[in-house]
Amino acid sequence: MSRRNRLEYENSFHHVMDRGYLKKQLFLDSYDFEYFLNIVWSVCESHKLIVHAYCIMTNHFHILVQNPLKNISSAMHLILLRYAIYFNKKYNQKGKVFERQFLSPLIDTENYLVTVSKYIHRNPLHEIVSDLRNWNWSSYNFYQNPNLAKPKFLETSLILKKFKQDFPSKAYSDYVLESSNWNPFDTIYSQTILGSDEYIKSIACKYLGFTFNTEIKDSFKLNKISNQKIFDSIKQISALDFDLATKQSILLYFLRKKTNFTLKEISQIIYLRPKSNSSMNSKLNQIINNTNSLNFHSKIIDKF
Repeated sequence: MSRRNRLEYENSFHHVMDRGYLKKQLFLDSYDFEYFLNIVWSVCESHKLIVHAYCIMTNHFHILVQNPLKNISSAMHLILLRYAIYFNKKYNQKGKVFERQFLSPLIDTENYLVTVSKYIHRNPLHEIVSDLRNWNWSSYNFYQNPNLAKPKFLETSLILKKFKQDFPSKAYSDYVLESSNWNPFDTIYSQTILGSDEYIKSIACKYLGFTFNTEIKDSFKLNKISNQKIFDSIKQISALDFDLATKQSILLYFLRKKTNFTLKEISQIIYLRPKSNSSMNSKLNQIINNTNSLNFHSKIIDKF
Protein backbone atom coordinates (compact mmCIF):
# COMPACT_ATOMS: atom_id res chain seq x y z
CA MET A 1 0.00 0.00 0.00
CA SER A 2 1.31 3.46 -0.86
CA ARG A 3 2.35 5.87 1.85
CA ARG A 4 -0.48 8.12 2.93
CA ASN A 5 -0.26 11.73 1.92
CA ARG A 6 -2.07 14.82 3.25
CA LEU A 7 -3.70 17.26 0.89
CA GLU A 8 -2.18 20.69 1.27
CA TYR A 9 -1.00 23.51 -0.95
CA GLU A 10 0.33 27.03 -0.51
CA ASN A 11 -2.17 29.11 1.47
CA SER A 12 -4.54 26.18 1.97
CA PHE A 13 -6.95 26.34 4.91
CA HIS A 14 -7.40 23.40 7.27
CA HIS A 15 -9.61 22.37 10.15
CA VAL A 16 -7.03 20.65 12.35
CA MET A 17 -8.24 18.41 15.17
CA ASP A 18 -7.02 15.65 17.45
CA ARG A 19 -7.98 14.13 20.78
CA GLY A 20 -6.46 12.27 23.70
CA TYR A 21 -5.57 8.62 23.46
CA LEU A 22 -8.67 6.52 24.26
CA LYS A 23 -10.47 9.88 24.63
CA LYS A 24 -8.56 10.60 27.82
CA GLN A 25 -8.04 14.16 29.00
CA LEU A 26 -5.20 16.08 27.40
CA PHE A 27 -5.38 19.17 29.58
CA LEU A 28 -5.78 18.63 33.30
CA ASP A 29 -5.14 22.14 34.61
CA SER A 30 -4.84 25.71 33.37
CA TYR A 31 -1.08 25.41 32.94
CA ASP A 32 -1.58 22.53 30.46
CA PHE A 33 -3.85 24.72 28.33
CA GLU A 34 -1.36 27.60 28.47
CA TYR A 35 1.58 25.36 27.66
CA PHE A 36 -0.18 23.92 24.61
CA LEU A 37 -1.14 27.38 23.32
CA ASN A 38 2.46 28.55 23.80
CA ILE A 39 3.63 25.62 21.66
CA VAL A 40 1.06 26.55 19.02
CA TRP A 41 2.29 30.16 19.09
CA SER A 42 5.95 29.10 18.79
CA VAL A 43 5.38 26.67 15.92
CA CYS A 44 3.05 29.02 14.07
CA GLU A 45 5.76 31.66 14.25
CA SER A 46 8.50 29.33 12.98
CA HIS A 47 6.30 27.80 10.25
CA LYS A 48 4.46 31.02 9.32
CA LEU A 49 1.05 29.51 10.01
CA ILE A 50 -1.95 31.78 10.61
CA VAL A 51 -4.66 30.68 13.04
CA HIS A 52 -8.15 32.03 12.37
CA ALA A 53 -10.00 30.21 15.16
CA TYR A 54 -9.25 27.71 17.89
CA CYS A 55 -10.89 25.92 20.78
CA ILE A 56 -8.97 23.76 23.23
CA MET A 57 -11.24 21.35 25.08
CA THR A 58 -10.27 19.05 27.94
CA ASN A 59 -9.70 15.97 25.75
CA HIS A 60 -9.43 17.37 22.21
CA PHE A 61 -8.76 20.53 20.23
CA HIS A 62 -9.83 22.33 17.05
CA ILE A 63 -7.72 24.82 15.09
CA LEU A 64 -8.71 26.62 11.89
CA VAL A 65 -5.39 27.38 10.27
CA GLN A 66 -4.04 28.96 7.08
CA ASN A 67 -1.01 27.26 5.58
CA PRO A 68 1.02 29.76 3.49
CA LEU A 69 4.16 27.63 3.14
CA LYS A 70 2.51 24.23 2.61
CA ASN A 71 3.97 22.85 5.84
CA ILE A 72 0.95 22.00 7.99
CA SER A 73 2.10 18.40 8.42
CA SER A 74 5.53 19.20 9.83
CA ALA A 75 4.09 21.98 11.99
CA MET A 76 1.42 19.80 13.57
CA HIS A 77 3.76 16.88 14.12
CA LEU A 78 6.05 19.27 16.01
CA ILE A 79 3.20 20.67 18.11
CA LEU A 80 1.93 17.21 19.06
CA LEU A 81 5.42 15.85 19.77
CA ARG A 82 6.37 18.76 22.04
CA TYR A 83 3.15 18.54 24.00
CA ALA A 84 3.34 14.74 24.31
CA ILE A 85 6.87 14.98 25.76
CA TYR A 86 5.71 17.66 28.22
CA PHE A 87 2.58 15.73 29.21
CA ASN A 88 4.32 12.39 29.79
CA LYS A 89 7.06 14.01 31.82
CA LYS A 90 4.67 16.08 33.96
CA TYR A 91 2.33 13.19 34.71
CA ASN A 92 5.06 10.53 34.92
CA GLN A 93 3.69 8.29 32.21
CA LYS A 94 4.80 6.64 28.97
CA GLY A 95 3.17 5.85 25.67
CA LYS A 96 0.61 7.58 23.49
CA VAL A 97 -0.84 10.93 24.42
CA PHE A 98 -2.87 11.56 21.26
CA GLU A 99 -5.28 9.00 19.85
CA ARG A 100 -4.28 9.11 16.18
CA GLN A 101 -2.60 11.12 13.52
CA PHE A 102 -4.28 14.50 13.51
CA LEU A 103 -7.03 15.27 11.00
CA SER A 104 -6.58 18.31 8.78
CA PRO A 105 -9.31 18.43 6.10
CA LEU A 106 -9.01 21.13 3.47
CA ILE A 107 -11.53 23.94 3.86
CA ASP A 108 -13.35 25.64 1.01
CA THR A 109 -13.03 29.20 2.35
CA GLU A 110 -15.70 30.65 0.07
CA ASN A 111 -18.40 28.41 1.49
CA TYR A 112 -17.22 27.02 4.82
CA LEU A 113 -14.67 29.32 6.50
CA VAL A 114 -17.19 31.17 8.67
CA THR A 115 -19.28 28.04 9.29
CA VAL A 116 -16.28 26.06 10.53
CA SER A 117 -15.23 28.90 12.83
CA LYS A 118 -18.74 28.88 14.33
CA TYR A 119 -18.61 25.13 14.87
CA ILE A 120 -15.21 25.46 16.57
CA HIS A 121 -16.29 28.28 18.85
CA ARG A 122 -19.51 26.54 19.89
CA ASN A 123 -17.69 23.43 21.13
CA PRO A 124 -17.76 24.25 24.89
CA LEU A 125 -21.39 25.39 24.82
CA HIS A 126 -23.77 23.45 27.09
CA GLU A 127 -21.32 20.62 27.80
CA ILE A 128 -18.83 22.80 29.70
CA VAL A 129 -20.18 26.35 29.89
CA SER A 130 -23.49 28.08 29.26
CA ASP A 131 -21.77 31.30 28.21
CA LEU A 132 -18.95 31.05 25.65
CA ARG A 133 -17.27 34.09 27.19
CA ASN A 134 -16.49 31.96 30.24
CA TRP A 135 -14.30 29.52 28.31
CA ASN A 136 -10.78 30.94 28.31
CA TRP A 137 -9.26 28.43 25.93
CA SER A 138 -10.98 29.57 22.76
CA SER A 139 -10.55 32.45 20.33
CA TYR A 140 -14.23 33.40 20.70
CA ASN A 141 -13.60 36.26 23.15
CA PHE A 142 -11.12 37.88 20.77
CA TYR A 143 -13.88 37.97 18.15
CA GLN A 144 -16.68 39.26 20.32
CA ASN A 145 -14.44 41.83 22.07
CA PRO A 146 -11.98 43.44 19.62
CA ASN A 147 -10.41 45.46 22.45
CA LEU A 148 -8.78 42.37 23.92
CA ALA A 149 -5.11 41.85 23.11
CA LYS A 150 -5.18 38.72 21.00
CA PRO A 151 -2.38 36.13 20.65
CA LYS A 152 0.20 36.89 17.98
CA PHE A 153 -0.69 33.78 16.01
CA LEU A 154 -4.41 34.67 15.80
CA GLU A 155 -5.97 36.61 12.90
CA THR A 156 -9.62 37.62 13.23
CA SER A 157 -10.01 40.16 10.41
CA LEU A 158 -10.55 37.69 7.56
CA ILE A 159 -13.67 36.20 9.14
CA LEU A 160 -14.97 39.49 10.54
CA LYS A 161 -14.77 41.00 7.05
CA LYS A 162 -17.51 38.60 6.06
CA PHE A 163 -19.86 40.58 8.29
CA LYS A 164 -20.60 43.91 6.61
CA GLN A 165 -22.54 45.42 9.53
CA ASP A 166 -21.39 48.52 11.43
CA PHE A 167 -20.31 46.31 14.32
CA PRO A 168 -18.91 43.10 12.80
CA SER A 169 -17.76 41.71 16.15
CA LYS A 170 -21.28 41.81 17.54
CA ALA A 171 -22.72 40.46 14.28
CA TYR A 172 -20.27 37.55 14.37
CA SER A 173 -20.99 36.89 18.05
CA ASP A 174 -24.72 36.81 17.35
CA TYR A 175 -24.09 34.44 14.44
CA VAL A 176 -22.11 32.04 16.63
CA LEU A 177 -24.79 32.07 19.32
CA GLU A 178 -27.52 31.16 16.85
CA SER A 179 -28.51 27.56 17.50
CA SER A 180 -27.01 25.09 15.02
CA ASN A 181 -26.74 21.31 14.71
CA TRP A 182 -24.31 21.50 11.78
CA ASN A 183 -21.37 19.14 12.08
CA PRO A 184 -18.47 19.15 9.57
CA PHE A 185 -18.14 15.37 9.86
CA ASP A 186 -21.48 15.05 8.09
CA THR A 187 -20.07 16.89 5.08
CA ILE A 188 -16.34 16.13 4.90
CA TYR A 189 -15.33 13.77 2.07
CA SER A 190 -13.22 10.92 3.47
CA GLN A 191 -12.10 13.17 6.35
CA THR A 192 -10.06 15.10 3.78
CA ILE A 193 -12.06 17.86 2.04
CA LEU A 194 -14.85 20.14 3.24
CA GLY A 195 -16.21 22.10 0.31
CA SER A 196 -18.69 22.62 -2.49
CA ASP A 197 -18.80 20.36 -5.53
CA GLU A 198 -16.83 22.95 -7.50
CA TYR A 199 -14.13 23.11 -4.84
CA ILE A 200 -13.86 19.32 -4.70
CA LYS A 201 -13.57 19.24 -8.49
CA SER A 202 -10.73 21.76 -8.33
CA ILE A 203 -8.93 19.65 -5.73
CA ALA A 204 -9.51 16.55 -7.85
CA CYS A 205 -7.84 18.33 -10.74
CA LYS A 206 -4.90 19.35 -8.55
CA TYR A 207 -4.34 15.99 -6.87
CA LEU A 208 -5.74 13.43 -9.28
CA GLY A 209 -4.56 15.06 -12.46
CA PHE A 210 -7.98 15.24 -14.10
CA THR A 211 -10.84 17.67 -14.56
CA PHE A 212 -14.53 16.81 -14.64
CA ASN A 213 -16.71 16.89 -17.71
CA THR A 214 -20.02 17.40 -15.88
CA GLU A 215 -22.15 17.00 -19.01
CA ILE A 216 -22.15 13.26 -19.58
CA LYS A 217 -23.55 12.39 -22.97
CA ASP A 218 -27.03 10.88 -23.19
CA SER A 219 -25.55 7.68 -24.55
CA PHE A 220 -23.83 7.16 -21.19
CA LYS A 221 -27.04 7.17 -19.16
CA LEU A 222 -27.66 3.42 -19.38
CA ASN A 223 -25.06 2.18 -16.93
CA LYS A 224 -24.57 -0.22 -14.06
CA ILE A 225 -24.85 2.65 -11.60
CA SER A 226 -26.33 6.15 -11.79
CA ASN A 227 -24.43 9.20 -13.01
CA GLN A 228 -24.80 10.78 -9.58
CA LYS A 229 -23.29 7.69 -7.96
CA ILE A 230 -20.39 7.87 -10.41
CA PHE A 231 -19.65 11.51 -9.60
CA ASP A 232 -20.06 10.97 -5.86
CA SER A 233 -17.59 8.10 -6.04
CA ILE A 234 -15.10 10.12 -8.09
CA LYS A 235 -15.25 12.87 -5.47
CA GLN A 236 -14.63 10.33 -2.72
CA ILE A 237 -11.66 8.90 -4.60
CA SER A 238 -10.20 12.39 -5.02
CA ALA A 239 -10.50 12.86 -1.26
CA LEU A 240 -8.72 9.61 -0.34
CA ASP A 241 -5.57 10.17 1.69
CA PHE A 242 -3.21 8.45 -0.77
CA ASP A 243 -0.59 9.67 -3.22
CA LEU A 244 -1.49 10.81 -6.74
CA ALA A 245 -0.48 7.59 -8.53
CA THR A 246 -2.54 5.42 -6.20
CA LYS A 247 -5.64 7.58 -6.54
CA GLN A 248 -5.35 7.61 -10.32
CA SER A 249 -5.12 3.82 -10.29
CA ILE A 250 -8.14 3.49 -8.01
CA LEU A 251 -10.09 5.88 -10.24
CA LEU A 252 -9.34 3.91 -13.42
CA TYR A 253 -10.09 0.59 -11.76
CA PHE A 254 -13.37 1.95 -10.37
CA LEU A 255 -14.59 3.27 -13.74
CA ARG A 256 -13.73 0.03 -15.53
CA LYS A 257 -15.04 -2.26 -12.79
CA LYS A 258 -18.22 -0.46 -11.74
CA THR A 259 -19.39 1.05 -15.06
CA ASN A 260 -19.91 0.04 -18.68
CA PHE A 261 -17.65 2.81 -19.94
CA THR A 262 -14.99 2.08 -22.54
CA LEU A 263 -11.62 3.79 -22.24
CA LYS A 264 -12.73 6.27 -24.89
CA GLU A 265 -15.85 7.09 -22.89
CA ILE A 266 -13.81 7.44 -19.70
CA SER A 267 -11.63 10.00 -21.45
CA GLN A 268 -14.79 11.99 -22.24
CA ILE A 269 -15.79 12.09 -18.57
CA ILE A 270 -12.38 12.92 -17.14
CA TYR A 271 -9.28 14.34 -18.72
CA LEU A 272 -6.33 12.43 -17.37
CA ARG A 273 -2.81 13.61 -17.99
CA PRO A 274 -1.40 12.28 -20.27
CA LYS A 275 -4.57 12.35 -22.37
CA SER A 276 -4.25 9.05 -24.14
CA ASN A 277 -6.22 5.83 -24.08
CA SER A 278 -3.04 3.81 -24.52
CA SER A 279 -1.55 5.18 -21.29
CA MET A 280 -4.82 4.49 -19.43
CA ASN A 281 -4.95 1.00 -20.90
CA SER A 282 -1.34 0.39 -19.90
CA LYS A 283 -2.02 1.57 -16.35
CA LEU A 284 -5.16 -0.58 -16.13
CA ASN A 285 -3.28 -3.65 -17.35
CA GLN A 286 -0.59 -3.04 -14.75
CA ILE A 287 -3.24 -2.97 -12.03
CA ILE A 288 -4.93 -6.14 -13.29
CA ASN A 289 -1.60 -7.99 -13.59
CA ASN A 290 -0.59 -7.04 -10.05
CA THR A 291 -2.57 -9.29 -7.68
CA ASN A 292 -1.72 -7.32 -4.52
CA SER A 293 -2.69 -4.05 -6.17
CA LEU A 294 -5.90 -5.58 -7.53
CA ASN A 295 -6.95 -6.82 -4.07
CA PHE A 296 -6.19 -3.43 -2.56
CA HIS A 297 -8.15 -1.53 -5.20
CA SER A 298 -11.08 -3.95 -4.92
CA LYS A 299 -11.32 -3.37 -1.17
CA ILE A 300 -11.30 0.40 -1.71
CA ILE A 301 -13.95 0.59 -4.41
CA ASP A 302 -16.24 -1.92 -2.71
CA LYS A 303 -16.89 0.86 -0.19
CA PHE A 304 -18.40 3.12 -2.86
